[in-house]
Amino acid sequence: MASAEQFCENYLVVDAQKASLYDIACILICSTHHLNNKSFYEELSQDVDRSSLDKFWRRWLIFASMLAQKFLIWAKGPMAWIGSKVEIWLNLLSSNGGFFRLVINSIQGKVVKPEESPENFMSIIGELDPRLKMDASIRKGDGRYNRSLAILAAKLSYENEAFVKVAIQDHLKMEIIGFYKFWNDYQNQFTTYATMFQDTSDPNLIVVAFRGTGPFNADDWITDVDISWYELKDTKTSKPIGRIHGGFMKALGLQKIKETWLLKRLEGVYTFGQPRVGDECFGKYMMKMIEDHHLGYYRYVYSNDLVPRLPYDDRALFFKHFGPSLYFDSFYNGKVLEEEPNKNYFSLVWVMPKYINACWEIVRSFILPYWKGKEYREEHIEKLYRLVVGLVIPGLAAHGCKDYVDVSILGTDLVPTIANMTKDEQVLKKNE
Repeated sequence: MASAEQFCENYLVVDAQKASLYDIACILICSTHHLNNKSFYEELSQDVDRSSLDKFWRRWLIFASMLAQKFLIWAKGPMAWIGSKVEIWLNLLSSNGGFFRLVINSIQGKVVKPEESPENFMSIIGELDPRLKMDASIRKGDGRYNRSLAILAAKLSYENEAFVKVAIQDHLKMEIIGFYKFWNDYQNQFTTYATMFQDTSDPNLIVVAFRGTGPFNADDWITDVDISWYELKDTKTSKPIGRIHGGFMKALGLQKIKETWLLKRLEGVYTFGQPRVGDECFGKYMMKMIEDHHLGYYRYVYSNDLVPRLPYDDRALFFKHFGPSLYFDSFYNGKVLEEEPNKNYFSLVWVMPKYINACWEIVRSFILPYWKGKEYREEHIEKLYRLVVGLVIPGLAAHGCKDYVDVSILGTDLVPTIANMTKDEQVLKKNE
């Protein structure tokens, strides 16, 4: 990847790989001028008031981001190892019909080894929520159809190619077009995975789903907590596009945003638990592109999901969401908001409500099948996940496909609300 100076004038780049723990500690006490002499810190902000750069709160956020990245770098190997062992064990249980059946098969020498059948081997995402079919109550033309198909596709993007092919053809009854993985020269590995398939009942409907944050993928979590940014300009007009999240740039391998031709062919973009990826200027740039191409943009946020509240949105940093938030609480009641509640997550006012909600989600996991139907039964591993992870870090367990799949089926249809809002905005613009 090219250096920041080669494609932007303003930027902040922090690299935890190059920093020692002593370097990270120095962030709290050193001036920006001193930090710029360090290899792990690069900043050029020509249009920002220099007096604001040394404020303690801003340095604290950089410190917290770097410390979190450093921990994740250290934990990368253990996380991958633990994830691999957990997935093998869970697949061993499911392939053999549960623990007691596994014991019997072991005695009889008939143990089914899941790694020998990749078409049946599920990731931790699939084990937490094994549903592979559209809900029987949802038909083409239903306002829930596209969002339900989108989240199922997003969930499948975490699986291996053989599993995806079987799931799409045998369960969704659709045609697989391709399973893709994209190399990232910056990180020297495959970092972006996508699945593409076609609705056979409607040949014009093609779904492209990109994999999000992997539970045991430290690189993905590093991307989420990174606060680096680059300010880019439109290559045609030389006008600023805005500041873009550095982790977002690295994850996609982007240096320029120029593939606007693709927007002309899109019906809609659905995101589930998306982090902030740019500043207000970038948001306006993206919304203009979306409006110019009459593209639907639906940003779903479930309850206290931690990831949409990262990175911080305050005066020290510049990150903001673009597009309204389709926010759903833990009762699956939805509303269209400019910003989800508790937008920066770390608020003392919201500590108790978050823990109370996490406790309710554990209770709900037991009563949901009796409340909404047996198809909403949660796996034991999902309940354990809510109990352990959800109570330690409320909101982390909420960043899971299970809740977003339930939202897509049980949640309020907010698309008409957004459509009416768009019409009202167009009327206001004409009157101005």
